[in-house]
Amino acid sequence: MRPRQLSASFTLVCALVLCIGSFSRASESLVFELRAHQEQCFFAHTSIDTPVGLRFQVTMGGFLDIDVKVTGPDDKVVYSGDREVEGKVSFVAHQTGEYKFCFSNMMSTVTPKSISFSISAGNDMPDEFAMKDHLSPLENSILLLSDGLHSVEEEQEYMKMRETVHRNTAESTNSRVMWYSLLEVW
Repeated sequence: MRPRQLSASFTLVCALVLCIGSFSRASESLVFELRAHQEQCFFAHTSIDTPVGLRFQVTMGGFLDIDVKVTGPDDKVVYSGDREVEGKVSFVAHQTGEYKFCFSNMMSTVTPKSISFSISAGNDMPDEFAMKDHLSPLENSILLLSDGLHSVEEEQEYMKMRETVHRNTAESTNSRVMWYSLLEVW
C-alpha cells in the first residue's frame, strides 16, 4: 500500500515539473558588444495582441548609457529612450509582424559598450491548450506556479546583470586605487 502511494506522489511531481516547463513563455537572452558609432538591431516575430517585453542593461563601457528604440512592423515607434543605463519595456503587439529592437552607440566617440538584454514574447499558455475555465483547481495552481517561476527567473536574470555591472565597477575602482598607491610610493 505504501509503495503505491509513493509512486503516485512521484508521478504527480513529475507531471507538475513537465507542465510548468511546457507553459513557459518564449524568452531569449543575449550579451553583445556595440562599438562606437554603431547601431545593432534584433527582430522578433509577434502576433497581434501578444504581450512583449524587453529588459536591457549596459554592463560595460564609458558612462554605461545607450540609445534604445523599439519599432513595430509598420515602422511606428513603440518605445524610444536616449542615454539609458538600464530599462524594462512592456507592451502589447498592435499588429502581427516583425518588431525591431535597436540599440545605438552613435553618441560615443571611442568607447564600445557591452549590453545584456532579454526579449520575451508570448502568452502564459499556448493556444492549443484548454481555456482557464476548463481547468481543474490543481491545474490552475500549476499555471500560477509556472507564472511565479517565470517571474523569479526574470528577476534572477536581472540581478545577474546588476551584479556584473557592480563587479566591473569594483574591479575598476580597485585597479585605480592600486595604481594611485604605486604612484604615491614612487
